[in-house]
Amino acid sequence: MGRITVLWCWIDVPWLPKYLPSDKVDLKILSMKGAAPSEGDLVRLAADADVIVVRRYFQITKKVIQAAQHLRLIQRMGRMVGNIDLAAAREAGVPVAIFPMGLDMAVAEHAVMFMLALSRMVFKSHHAVAGGGYEVLGLTPTLTTERTGIAECWVPLPIDAVYHKTVGIIGMGDIGMAFAERARAFGVRLLYFKRQRMPAEEERRLGIEYASIEELLRASDFVSLHVPHTKETDKMLGAKEFALMKPTAYLINVSRGGIIDEGALCEALKNKVIAGAGLDVFELEPVPKDSPLLELDNVILTPHSAAIYPTGSNILYDVQRASENLFSIMSGGPLIHGEIVNG
Repeated sequence: MGRITVLWCWIDVPWLPKYLPSDKVDLKILSMKGAAPSEGDLVRLAADADVIVVRRYFQITKKVIQAAQHLRLIQRMGRMVGNIDLAAAREAGVPVAIFPMGLDMAVAEHAVMFMLALSRMVFKSHHAVAGGGYEVLGLTPTLTTERTGIAECWVPLPIDAVYHKTVGIIGMGDIGMAFAERARAFGVRLLYFKRQRMPAEEERRLGIEYASIEELLRASDFVSLHVPHTKETDKMLGAKEFALMKPTAYLINVSRGGIIDEGALCEALKNKVIAGAGLDVFELEPVPKDSPLLELDNVILTPHSAAIYPTGSNILYDVQRASENLFSIMSGGPLIHGEIVNG
């Protein structure tokens, strides 16, 4: 195998030279910052590419594939392939490889953490224990061996379980799918809303039911957001949408802050229109010191840490697997990670 040309359509991370060294790879980086590139730009950049590594933000169309006369592999970073013309790739004899990304798994796990922590009142329970407020309840510490009857929580909190609840997922891309797979393990009903409904066989495989956004908001005990922030999704959830939700429902956002009307959310939380929220993203980051979110006791806030980027190992692992796949394919070997979806 001689030198290869890789068109890298994702984020420019510091680990690229380690896994795609300059003595083996001519690397073209098309970062996802700013506006999405035009089809013409991709056609021009792909003309001499042996491999295209791509995330969901870039459209690998028939024209792009036909222009890449040396193309041997399209490596999709993630599992959803709606941005790739699979028929054109098959016609050109170019395999399209996918694998679940560590980055997506981390964000999905964060959403699951919010779901569990909110339902089990984790932070309120911690502060109740640490604060020693049992005296106001007329209690004194007693050896557990001397307690009679069934062991009980000594702090009156409305703790609940996730089991048998309804979880609504708005946006069913790579991360939404990863969240659905993990949430399903808790024995919940899964609803989802997406602009384009998924094929029936995919719904059956994931155990999910399609619903309009209004139906989803009304029925769900947890609503988890997994959509990008665009003109269409800007403040897609506001006062009208929160009013549709159950007063016992929780909102989870590990996507982008701008898709929620934060002022309306604060009012909904303050007035108990909904029970609580777990937020990793915000309209302004860092969260200003005077944000009304900081005055609420029914929210869990984290500092946009769901993806653990840029210091975490998840993206490094994703880059490593993509490089191992492309070097193996270019050497005439098998795919090492994931699967071929158009073979």
